[in-house]
Amino acid sequence: MLKVVETFPYEIRLGQKVIKFRSWKTKDEKAYLILTESKDEITDEDLYETLILPCLEDKNLYLTNAELQKVIIEIRKKSLGESFEVKFICQNEKCKKINDAEILFDDIVNFREDSVKEIKIENIEFFFGNIKNAKLFEEKIKGKTQIETIFIEIVMRIEKLIIDDTLEDSFSFDEIYAFMDNLDSKVFDKLLDYYMENTSSIRLEGTANCMSCGTPNEFIFDEIPNFLAEW
Repeated sequence: MLKVVETFPYEIRLGQKVIKFRSWKTKDEKAYLILTESKDEITDEDLYETLILPCLEDKNLYLTNAELQKVIIEIRKKSLGESFEVKFICQNEKCKKINDAEILFDDIVNFREDSVKEIKIENIEFFFGNIKNAKLFEEKIKGKTQIETIFIEIVMRIEKLIIDDTLEDSFSFDEIYAFMDNLDSKVFDKLLDYYMENTSSIRLEGTANCMSCGTPNEFIFDEIPNFLAEW
């Protein structure tokens, strides 16, 4: 009897997180193609549910947006190759030749690991960890604005507080949410600045030389380039 065993042979380490994953299988491509036939517009959530979540061993592990994007790129690399093709017009005004280039993903991915740990602001010391329940987080942020999503992310990453030398490490989501909602705005603004400066981030940018004149051409990508390649 033929047996199919689901394995996740690859892994990537992002700070203290170890993410095990697999490449895309025929079933994933089929699911995606069926999705494109049944829906006029494919959302990011559709892509995540169809092509990303099935490839992760731990489907409950919380990842920041930057961490998730990094993992998605690794899945794409293992599935369809380490590079992507791009067509560009040389930025040199005296050249303007059309170029076809092949660029390695590793040459454009600039990733900063998360370093959010602890900070003391006035009489409150905040201690952070990772979000323990990714499904609950997704439920809480569904339909929320960007600022509310960031607020909930901060709230759910708080593991304990020291307020006026008193330790607070046992609280529900509603309790810590209400506490954070009632902070003085100047305290939260400092906390938000610290969080945004230290949470993980990713930039997709790089250069390619013109084949005609040799001028380096800079690229900044708003999304993962050539994500599905020949699909």
